[in-house]
Amino acid sequence: MRMRHASGLAAVAALLAATAAPAFAAPADPADSLTVDKTARVAKDGTVSISGTYRCTGDTTNEPVYVGSTLRQKSWGDGIGGTRAVCDGKRHRWTNTGRPGEPGYRPGPARVEANMIRLRKDRNGSLMAHYLSSQSRPVKLTAKEQPKDHAK
Repeated sequence: MRMRHASGLAAVAALLAATAAPAFAAPADPADSLTVDKTARVAKDGTVSISGTYRCTGDTTNEPVYVGSTLRQKSWGDGIGGTRAVCDGKRHRWTNTGRPGEPGYRPGPARVEANMIRLRKDRNGSLMAHYLSSQSRPVKLTAKEQPKDHAK
């Protein structure tokens, strides 16, 4: 049952993180940072992988932190996965992977928007997203190499 709950929180976090940070967001702690790599990858089956780095501090036992991302190409955009963050003050790598629907993504220019959010319960017990860091940048979407089958 605990795994279901964690999966549900990840889905909520990914959805919230895929939206732009609201104008009323509190200033981020300077110890919290987020980057997006300049290259993202798309496999032949349409699976997209986006990555970067993050750093955050604070206890995540009762207030989980997630890195969510959105990929945009031409007029198409999709949330691509979500990663649960480890907030120990050290820099960590994140990779979000997802397989969006049609029309799918092609190698070429694209844009990634990434958000790092902390989920906190308000007085009523509802989860509220607190934006810690965001980055939006152009990326080059490249074809991901498929493993070669060496069996003959």
